[in-house]
Amino acid sequence: SDVEVVGEDGQEKTATTSMTRSDSWFKFSAANYTHSAPTVKVNLTKLRPEVKRGKSLKITTLRKRVQLKVPRGARVVTQVAASSRSRCVIQGSSIRALKKKGTCRLTISVTPKPTKQVKKPKTIKRTVFVTIR
Repeated sequence: SDVEVVGEDGQEKTATTSMTRSDSWFKFSAANYTHSAPTVKVNLTKLRPEVKRGKSLKITTLRKRVQLKVPRGARVVTQVAASSRSRCVIQGSSIRALKKKGTCRLTISVTPKPTKQVKKPKTIKRTVFVTIR
């Protein structure tokens, strides 16, 4: 993902740009440019975790790659979608890619530990796609 400033002539101009992400919000910034009619362009790309056929990927590593935070003591359940069962399986604490190339669709559910303030915490579900090479 990147941020750029483009002038009226379509050429990229020198500028200080940044992009940050906090929870589900993106913040884009462009500064230190001196044009009268600039266009700020943002290109978002989604990188999918990858695993080679016959190899495995730890579920904790996968959660870190997709930036899924898990509170201490939370219950985590990972499921392979029915449409992806020919491509990957869960073995212990890892996802194993089978012999077929493609995309493996997983659902990761995180249920935080109950506290005195929150007796029944809400379960957060995230669908994750893993590319099998």
